[in-house]
Amino acid sequence: MLIALAILLLGGGGDVWLFPEDFTDKVETVIVEEKKQSEIIDLFDKMNESVATHGDRVKEIAEMVSSLNRYPEATEQDFESIIESLLEERKKLQTEVLDARLNMVLQFHQNEWEHVFSADSVFNKN
Repeated sequence: MLIALAILLLGGGGDVWLFPEDFTDKVETVIVEEKKQSEIIDLFDKMNESVATHGDRVKEIAEMVSSLNRYPEATEQDFESIIESLLEERKKLQTEVLDARLNMVLQFHQNEWEHVFSADSVFNKN
């Protein structure tokens, strides 16, 4: 059970979302319309805030597990409720990130998306 929790705690870093490091700069360069730029960057910022908030919450949950682990009378149900809380946090994050990304996709024209998310910009982070 603790191994499963450790896997959940370690998963889901920012790199998983595969955005170029210079995403905002690319959006400002590729997208001409300022309102559209602003909307896309706002969605990106909200997504990053969600990821950061999730990371903070995961740290809190890890501390709860650590405290509970030192308590000899802790039951399996005590640990399961913490794991359930973590799973709920992950679902919330996934929903927020997917919603933001979908709304972002809807803002881009295909050629704009291709320029911002070219293989070079996402995978070659020099």
